[in-house]
Amino acid sequence: KRWGIPGARCGVVGIGGLGHMAIQVANKMGMHVVAISTNPSKEAEAKQYGAKEFVNSKNEADMKKLKSTEKLDLLINTAFVSDISEYLYSLRAGGRFIPVSYT
Repeated sequence: KRWGIPGARCGVVGIGGLGHMAIQVANKMGMHVVAISTNPSKEAEAKQYGAKEFVNSKNEADMKKLKSTEKLDLLINTAFVSDISEYLYSLRAGGRFIPVSYT
């Protein structure tokens, strides 16, 4: 609830069990959810759970857009990521990073 600001942009890295829950909770709290995954086939699934946007993190153009346009207010990591710095650049100044999984 601390970071659940309606209209805030919330990125969720990892579309799986924890990712599904994060997408649903953020969506129900009124946030604009951006699902981020290495697997492009997860797009329909993420949108079914409430994501408004999908970013394929293996697609350079998608990642460049995420880092340069509307930055995220909140970033929830639910997946094992060897280099999280790529995702941190998508946060706005003062944005929050919440690791839910161990990386």
